[in-house]
Amino acid sequence: MMATREVVELYGQPVTGFDLRLFIRPEAATDGALLVALGEHVMRTLILPRCRLTGLWTKRAQLDAKMNVGEFTDARWAAAVPKLRAGTYHVVELIAEDPDRVNHRIMVGAQINPPKELQGYPVPVVGTVDVHCSLSYIRELAGSPKGAEAVLDLGRMAWNGTEGAAYGFGNLAYSPKLVPFNPSGPQDPNYVPPWEQPRGAPDVRPHPIPIAYVGLNVDTNLEDAYCAGRGIKGAFWANFLTRDHVERAGGERSLR
Repeated sequence: MMATREVVELYGQPVTGFDLRLFIRPEAATDGALLVALGEHVMRTLILPRCRLTGLWTKRAQLDAKMNVGEFTDARWAAAVPKLRAGTYHVVELIAEDPDRVNHRIMVGAQINPPKELQGYPVPVVGTVDVHCSLSYIRELAGSPKGAEAVLDLGRMAWNGTEGAAYGFGNLAYSPKLVPFNPSGPQDPNYVPPWEQPRGAPDVRPHPIPIAYVGLNVDTNLEDAYCAGRGIKGAFWANFLTRDHVERAGGERSLR
């Protein structure tokens, strides 16, 4: 998520940013060209003035592949494009930030459904499109003339770029602070591996304006539910559509 974690109180609740996550159903056919199109859309419309692209991460579509983490340059992007189109890479992530504002940043990542050699991978892998940004970033983006529409266009591109249904959600989010893992020095005695962390919903009272808790230690994390094959259970704020929602999305026929 964020390299820095700024907690802001909003509606009487802690908030660390905004999350938009779209899931691509496992049976949906996806193409590497979608990753390129999404990346170009981000660079063209979602990078605010004074911000600059600082990171480009890619990952090969093979078992035990490591994330190729590096700085963004035009040359690195040009080299990545043919590999994304060919399916050599099936993950791409772009990071942009304001050099004068520590917490003013956005991360947009996309992963198409894995190739056959990854289908039997012991950890569930599903296609996703993710937008994570600080609260200050989404506020400025939403306040710009075409910022909100650019975010919606990203969702439309992901939805229309797959041969099959996809679903997702966008929300203000709070990421609980965890003790970081230290791979090269003495380990903090309070560190708890993800698989040993308590998996329960946060102990907070319901609020009319939802702030979603995100992270491996939250049992209600929709990614966990999706990867386990349970989907989104029930009708609640993240998936309930009012008639106004349906009409704004193009009507019931369009949604179906």
